[in-house]
Amino acid sequence: MDISDLFDEEEFLSFIADAHRDIYSASYSVREGLRVDPPVLPGHEEYRFSDGLWSLHLSSAGRVLISGREIVFFDEEPVWCMSYQGNIIEESLEGDLEAATERVFAFVRDALQHASPKEPFRGPTHYRGN
Repeated sequence: MDISDLFDEEEFLSFIADAHRDIYSASYSVREGLRVDPPVLPGHEEYRFSDGLWSLHLSSAGRVLISGREIVFFDEEPVWCMSYQGNIIEESLEGDLEAATERVFAFVRDALQHASPKEPFRGPTHYRGN
């Protein structure tokens, strides 16, 4: 049996969109309610979002060189994984790491608010922030 026979693709994509909205794009208080503390991996920020039989675990690390991984579980079985990596270029830091990383993460959160229901794991193909 193929794992995709166990669940509906639309339901899967909708779950990822909801998880991203609450983990990446929601208010600080909503995100904090999903934080895994202490994290499984030292030095990481980790979040867990659940809805029925679905759950998503996000683990990320870094402020300038950022890497992370998401794993989606259905009925406690892993069914999908995505890894990502990004880098804040030195010229954008302008001497203030905290301000630069906040600008980058604010942009990413905003872009993910505009994700397509068919591809909720990323923002739009082209996006220009406000």
